[in-house]
Amino acid sequence: MKKYLKYIYLIFPVLASILMLMPHAVEMNFSTGNGEDLICYYSYYSTMPFGYGDIGPLLTAVATIIILIGLALNIFYFKRYILNGVFVLYILAIAFSVFHLFFNANAYSISITVILILGALLLAPTCIVKAANE
Repeated sequence: MKKYLKYIYLIFPVLASILMLMPHAVEMNFSTGNGEDLICYYSYYSTMPFGYGDIGPLLTAVATIIILIGLALNIFYFKRYILNGVFVLYILAIAFSVFHLFFNANAYSISITVILILGALLLAPTCIVKAANE
């Protein structure tokens, strides 16, 4: 495995985590009772959307942090099972992110989903080639 590729793997989850930290990443609409809607914004790491039944943002954020930890471990201890586990976590994070898009699709949510898909597509050939060689 090329040395620089280990560091390139970290770019996508870092970008996704930065977007998840933004305070306008999750939009929630509340009815005020007189026909008007109150729009509140939260970060992906906030438990407020989780409490109101939108479990996608928090689970996506947790999966992305675990992806970052796995990729950081991969830099120092290169093992195939670490990359396979990270790839599975990418798939889970994408599923949680798409689940969130059903509730509310804004620019942040779509961008995070696309970044996670690109990260998984970058990692997929490495996992598939290594599995085929064994």
